[in-house]
Amino acid sequence: MNRKMLLGLLLPALVVMFAAFGGGTASAQTPVPTPTGPVVITVSPSTLALSCSATTGVTINVTQGGAAVPNGTQVTIAANPGTVAPAIVTTNNGNGGFTFFSPPAGAGVANITATALGVSGTAQIQLFCGAGGGGTQVPGARLNQPIVQCLGGSANVVFSWTPVPGAETQFVDLTLSPAGFAPGTFIGFGPLNGATTTIQWNGLIAGQTHYWRVSAGVPGIGWVFSQTGTFTPCGPTAPSGGTSYVCTGNGRATVTWGVPTPPFGTSSTFIDISLQDNGFLPGTFVGQNATGQQNFSWSGILANAQHVWRINNLTPSGWVTAATGSFFAAC
Repeated sequence: MNRKMLLGLLLPALVVMFAAFGGGTASAQTPVPTPTGPVVITVSPSTLALSCSATTGVTINVTQGGAAVPNGTQVTIAANPGTVAPAIVTTNNGNGGFTFFSPPAGAGVANITATALGVSGTAQIQLFCGAGGGGTQVPGARLNQPIVQCLGGSANVVFSWTPVPGAETQFVDLTLSPAGFAPGTFIGFGPLNGATTTIQWNGLIAGQTHYWRVSAGVPGIGWVFSQTGTFTPCGPTAPSGGTSYVCTGNGRATVTWGVPTPPFGTSSTFIDISLQDNGFLPGTFVGQNATGQQNFSWSGILANAQHVWRINNLTPSGWVTAATGSFFAAC
């Protein structure tokens, strides 16, 4: 085989090898595009209402042009009133988090601001602190049993109550969800004058359990909530529930619940109480066994403090909340 034939056989292979090992014209790497478009910052507190000296986690999300901003983007956090920690958050996939600390006194609304890339996002948290600080609260409105007029599948209902002294405005809040009036789960009738004592609410759903309360705005104090009332318009029987209390001295009280009849197959009934309106997160409430009781009394409960409560039944399908509410034993 002569040299010319050998070169003709080897040349295609050399070309393939040369290309495989990066031979030929060099090409530049594709640069990472710089984000463009509007910056949007979303601030999302875990809790939208706090008492004095309480805390809640807050998450932020920062996007530009609909995509997450680069990792490590700095976001400056501020609150008025209250404080935050940390004051600067760096994003990961556009997200970050921090803690908001409500002030030890005061009331009203806390504004939380997150700023990045020259743009700010805000959120608000309601503060429920008593006048003069220290977390002192006042009793809410005293509820009366609603009066119901049945109209086929609907009902007209008259609500009445004794308002909070000094209230400037009021709302009647109503929900079908036993969720402790979590944001987005209830509707309000109002605003009403602070001296209003009764309203008529027409067209409610017959045969379903309703939960209601009166929210009163008191200057210098903030929002003051009544206990939660329950009723079933045009139902076969009105459900039990709600509380009463007796002061026992030394800043304590005995609180009694009317326990609704549990569903078939219930093996346990517990009453849980908490000083935090946070959906009964683990570790933030205590409970007592009320299985088989129509009325349950709990002694030694702290007086002059707002409590939230729920009645929980252990059914074959798991834990099911039968009723929720709040109370303030003014002693």
